[in-house]
Amino acid sequence: RDVKPGNFLFGCGQPEGGCPIPIACSGDADAPLKLVDFGISGVVRRDRPGKRLLTRRAGTDGYMAPEVFLGQPYGPSADLFSLGAVMHKMISGQAPQWVADKAAYKFPGKVRWAALSASGRDLLGRLLSPDPAERPLACQAMQDPWLREMGVAAPQDISALFRECMDSVCEFAKRSKLQRSIMYSMVAFASLHSHQMEKLRVAFLAADTSSSGGLTRSNFAELARTYCREAIDVDAFFSAVNASHSGQISYSEWLGASAPRGW
Repeated sequence: RDVKPGNFLFGCGQPEGGCPIPIACSGDADAPLKLVDFGISGVVRRDRPGKRLLTRRAGTDGYMAPEVFLGQPYGPSADLFSLGAVMHKMISGQAPQWVADKAAYKFPGKVRWAALSASGRDLLGRLLSPDPAERPLACQAMQDPWLREMGVAAPQDISALFRECMDSVCEFAKRSKLQRSIMYSMVAFASLHSHQMEKLRVAFLAADTSSSGGLTRSNFAELARTYCREAIDVDAFFSAVNASHSGQISYSEWLGASAPRGW
């Protein structure tokens, strides 16, 4: 009953010497993501009519389903609304806001619907439906096309994503040093929860074939050879993007260079 971003945690390393406390958070890319804090959880018993719905108002503002806010009986579909609110937060950077005098939610933040796939828009809309009956069951949501396609960039779409990113990188590298510095600053203050930023993250991770946390000249040269629409001076363009001159394009440098100019 308290599904919110703060209650999702990545798995930690195993304790040593019988110590009950995990020693460190896992840095693995495939570390398990776990839902925690079941202190106010409730059990819905489908085999017992009197236990099929809950009535106590519990949860966190911005993530509680409308029926919970209104003090109405509710069931598992309230958690599906909360998951939709988490999804909205990840995409727009802001959680839904409850408007008491209208007894309804408003959805602030700038959701770029045109950048979100049709399946993503459909899932978000159904999860955030004010009518519990219109929300999917958890098992149905798990089989939704948007989740099966990995949400942002399905494997069959990665080439198009790389081409889009390299178009922006080529344009970025041709700008003056001052203009590039401004772009880096703009990215530093941008919301990293936006859907567009998530696409760039997916591209960066896919391009980092050695999982080193940065793109080497070899990585960059392969991207340029395969996805640039024109021949480029790889060394010059790599140097322009790698502002830190570290020998690897960092994640923040990649964001600054590959973000669409109209973003």
